[in-house]
Amino acid sequence: MTAETAIVALLVVAIIAANLPWMSERVAFVGSPPQGGKPEWIRLVEWLLLFGLVGLVGAGLEYRTQGELQVQGWEFWVMNLSLLPSLPCRGSSIITICAAGCSAGTVAVNVSSLEKAHRSV
Repeated sequence: MTAETAIVALLVVAIIAANLPWMSERVAFVGSPPQGGKPEWIRLVEWLLLFGLVGLVGAGLEYRTQGELQVQGWEFWVMNLSLLPSLPCRGSSIITICAAGCSAGTVAVNVSSLEKAHRSV
């Protein structure tokens, strides 16, 4: 698996995971919902657990493509946690996601390939 494939796979997993708590009324996707529907605090807890899961997937992909895990400071985690709320929102673009990832030092995006892809759309 190349680094580019790993980045795309991680972005797809992150977008799906950020939206999952609102796609299902089941608690943790297996339990029956409480009377009156699933409260928002349960969705938030699910969302944070999925954030951790996406982090583990990212670490696994990083180890698989690079052979080691880079040491990350608190800034990395704050940046990623602040990026998570933008994923389930309509209008969040791949350019925003990639720009935030680059500033956190997680991915290297070839800007010229993004511009070419944007022009072809």
